[in-house]
Amino acid sequence: MTLNADNIGHYVSTLETELRKLREQQDASVSPDKFYAVKMDIPEVARLHGVDARTVRSYVKRGLIEKHPDSTDNITYIRGSVALSLDFRKLRKSSNN
Repeated sequence: MTLNADNIGHYVSTLETELRKLREQQDASVSPDKFYAVKMDIPEVARLHGVDARTVRSYVKRGLIEKHPDSTDNITYIRGSVALSLDFRKLRKSSNN
């Protein structure tokens, strides 16, 4: 097959479609609501999403991520259901507005 713009465009489109389907399957396979009672600290949430803990802390401080009611002045918790539902791409966009 000769590579040209049409072939590359079709290939990328196919990959994007497959990725969307995989993400939909992944979303359907884990119900975040099952983890409502689970408390996670900021470092745990950061590791879960592959982001820096300072990023999570900043979003919590700005009210973009809801704190768990058991949070104290010394430690901030986030509900497991909230942590599993976070989308850091969307958070990043909303924090830039």
